[in-house]
Amino acid sequence: MRRERGLTLLELLIGMTIGLLLLLAVSGLLVGLLGEQSRERRQAQLGAMIDASLSLMAMELRRAGFWNGAGPESDNPYRGLYIEQGGRCLRYAYDDPAGKSPPGPRYFVFRLHEQRIQRRVSDAAGWRCDAAAGWDDLSKSDIGTVESLTFSREAGGAAIGIAVRASASRGQEQERLSIHTSVTLRNRPQVAGP
Repeated sequence: MRRERGLTLLELLIGMTIGLLLLLAVSGLLVGLLGEQSRERRQAQLGAMIDASLSLMAMELRRAGFWNGAGPESDNPYRGLYIEQGGRCLRYAYDDPAGKSPPGPRYFVFRLHEQRIQRRVSDAAGWRCDAAAGWDDLSKSDIGTVESLTFSREAGGAAIGIAVRASASRGQEQERLSIHTSVTLRNRPQVAGP
């Protein structure tokens, strides 16, 4: 009589336990990789948002003080650049380089308001940091919050320093980003403020 060959109940339970442990290890590794990918995506989105805002600010500040008119520099209506509200707001202006007729609004403001970087385009009458309407958000609160935005006078007024701190959070995880850049002013506006 031949003896039947197969697995005993004990062997089957040991095999299932080993398989379950391997499955748990692989799924834990997969969860860790997905969490890391999510964190890197949040950090990249936050970096891209802040980089786009800083690039626009730098491009605009290089135009600050430009005047397409003739006459002495003291007559330049766009020559002032003002850092206000303890460095959280910056006002500047420039003339239309193409000499369009009629000229559009040439007075601008950047500020931090309710954890968002904002920009406002206006005429000379509405050229204020505390204006109630007409602001465009440069940062998006669904991507991250801007904790601080500070403008400062650098190189004796020949440059403007911009410092930004932002964060993006999901649950208890939080990504932080701090950037400081300096923008050289091409048209030598008169910088007032800290």
